[in-house]
Amino acid sequence: MFAFPFKLGPALLLVLLFVAAYLLALSHAAAMPKLPADDFFPIPNTDSSISKRDDLGVYMCDSANWTGVCRHILLDTPDFSCHNLTAAESNGGVSSFGPDKGVTCLVYDDYGCDSEDDGDMWGFSYPGEGDLASRGWDDRILSYKSCRTTNPEGTLCGGF
Repeated sequence: MFAFPFKLGPALLLVLLFVAAYLLALSHAAAMPKLPADDFFPIPNTDSSISKRDDLGVYMCDSANWTGVCRHILLDTPDFSCHNLTAAESNGGVSSFGPDKGVTCLVYDDYGCDSEDDGDMWGFSYPGEGDLASRGWDDRILSYKSCRTTNPEGTLCGGF
């Protein structure tokens, strides 16, 4: 076995181990890539097929004041497209209706978002209406059009 001609104390042994670890770390740091310059800016994504996940939609309940069976329906169609309520979505009728903040909707009392006059449609922005019966619209909503708004008030979009 190899022996030192002199006795190493615990403090000297710790110093030697620290120096060896430091030299080993330096040798690996030299191989690391350099960080970009201060004036480096990433190139923005111009691929329109990649977009942020969209969780905006409308919230509706089959009882007044946001009670009963409620559902949140995501905007899965382009802005201003008609969404006909399915049997599952309108089961029990719609007594509370409200678009999310950043969404504006027109609701219709028939399928296909078609109305003969302004009495058959109604515009909504956030937070919506919790008691449609008080407005004469309880269980009347069968279809709606929505759009994403950019203004904080959520006022009607230009496409309606």
